[in-house]
Amino acid sequence: MSIRKTLENAEERMDCMFDDDSLCEEAARWEDFGYFIQNCREYLGHVDIGLPLALLDRADDCARKLGNLDKVFEGAGVATAGRVGRVLGAWHGLQSAMASSETAVPRTNAGYVSALDRDLGGASSAKRRKTK
Repeated sequence: MSIRKTLENAEERMDCMFDDDSLCEEAARWEDFGYFIQNCREYLGHVDIGLPLALLDRADDCARKLGNLDKVFEGAGVATAGRVGRVLGAWHGLQSAMASSETAVPRTNAGYVSALDRDLGGASSAKRRKTK
């Protein structure tokens, strides 16, 4: 779930660059994405966790887009985004290799929501109802 959300946020950030070119200079947000992706590569890059193939395809697409931003924009944020794209591409390669191996674990359903996410979502909505 966190990987999907991070990819969504990165894609949204790239889209916003077309409307607000000042974002090309802001590297801090890309660094946040980079730390998350780096952690995925370090801790999940060598373990097949059964990610949906559609999510792996999206990660590959996002990595390529990030890598190509410097063809359209320039700035510190764009350079950092390119580095994030390279790390994302490396993680994607590791996960794809594991997903295509004979010993691959079954792929998780793309609509899966963990019990933790359901519990936290339910708890926070119940809490909000009590405070109103």
